Amino acid sequence: MLELGHPLHTFDYDKVSRPQNVVRRAKPGDAAGKAAPEKIRTLDGIERQLDSNICMISDGDASRAVGIGGIMGGAETEISFSTKMF
Repeated sequence: MLELGHPLHTFDYDKVSRPQNVVRRAKPGDAAGKAAPEKIRTLDGIERQLDSNICMISDGDASRAVGIGGIMGGAETEISFSTKMF
């Protein structure tokens, strides 16, 4: 992707639950309003409510979104100066 001018994203290894990523669609809310659509706080600090057509990058068990595929990473797995592995 770097050769094509697309940005790459790095996750802090110690902040993800499993060492592999899962690509999936965002979890939808239900019509009864008992379950809200999936949300993620992105690197720019904005909490975003996601449509079920959005491609998500998730932890290895697919339970937690860690980024919006091809768009932006999540704040919870952001690298920092204390990051040792990515």
